[in-house]
Amino acid sequence: TTDVWLPEVWSTLMLEVFSDLTVMRPLVTDYSKWSRTGAKGDIIHVPTGLANIASRTLTNMTGSITFDAATEAQTTITVNTFSYTAVKIDEASFALNPLPLLDLYTTELGRSQAEKFDTDIFTELDTTSSTTQGVDNVAITDDVILGARELLDGNNNPYSDRSFVVSAETYNDLFKIDKYVNQLTAASVGNVDGKMGRGYVGPLYEAKIYVSNNVPAGAAGNKNFYFHKSGMGIAINSDLVVTFRDPHDEFARAARARMIYGVKLMRSASVVEVDAR
Repeated sequence: TTDVWLPEVWSTLMLEVFSDLTVMRPLVTDYSKWSRTGAKGDIIHVPTGLANIASRTLTNMTGSITFDAATEAQTTITVNTFSYTAVKIDEASFALNPLPLLDLYTTELGRSQAEKFDTDIFTELDTTSSTTQGVDNVAITDDVILGARELLDGNNNPYSDRSFVVSAETYNDLFKIDKYVNQLTAASVGNVDGKMGRGYVGPLYEAKIYVSNNVPAGAAGNKNFYFHKSGMGIAINSDLVVTFRDPHDEFARAARARMIYGVKLMRSASVVEVDAR
C-alpha cells in the first residue's frame, strides 16, 4: 500500500548481452596494405598469378623450341560498402546516469561494426556454388569433412592457412564423431577442444575450427565453410572510426562509427560450402 513512497534503484552493474562472435577478418586475405600507397580509388586490382608453363622435351636434343605465351590475369575488389552505426544520447543522460555511457556506447558501436563486417564476408563466401558438401539440416559426418578437404586438395590449395568455420549446431555435432574427441587420434587428425569456448576451438586435419553464429542460414540448417585464406579477399579503405559530435540544435551527443571496405570471393576453388545443421 505504500508502493508509491518506495524508491526505485538502478544497479550500476549491467546484464551482459552476448553477441554473435566475429571471427572472419583474420581468416581471409587482406589486400588493404596494397591499396594504401597514397593513391585514392574504389577498385583494387589484384594479379591472380602466372599461368602454369609447360615443360617439354627437345626432340633429338636439337632443333627449334616452343615458347608459351605469357598470360596474366587479375581479379578486382570493389570498395563499395560504407558501413555505419549511429546513436544519439541526451546530455541529461550523461549528467544524471551513474553508468559510464561513453565507454559503453563506444564498445557497442565497435562490436556492431565488427559483426556487420563479419556478416558481409560470410555473404560473399555464400556466392560460391561450384563446391558444396553435406546436406542441409543434417548432422555433419567425417566423410563430409574429408570430402571438403579433398576438394581443396584437388584444386591445389596449400595445406597451411585453412579454416573451417561452423555454426553452433555443427560444432556440437562434431563431438559426436569419436575420432575428433579421441586422444588416440589427436596426433593424426586433431581434436575438438570443448574447453576452448567460442571462436577458435581447435584443429581438425589441416584446418583450424572456428564457431560463429553469423554463418549464413540454409533452407533449414546452416552453411558452414571450409576454405583456404586465398579464397576470400578484403580491402579496407578506412578502418573502424568512432566519433562523438554535439548536434547544433540539441543537448545531446551523437555517437557514430563507420568503416569503408570491400569484400570479394577471389577464388571459388579455394572455398567449400559445407551444408549441415
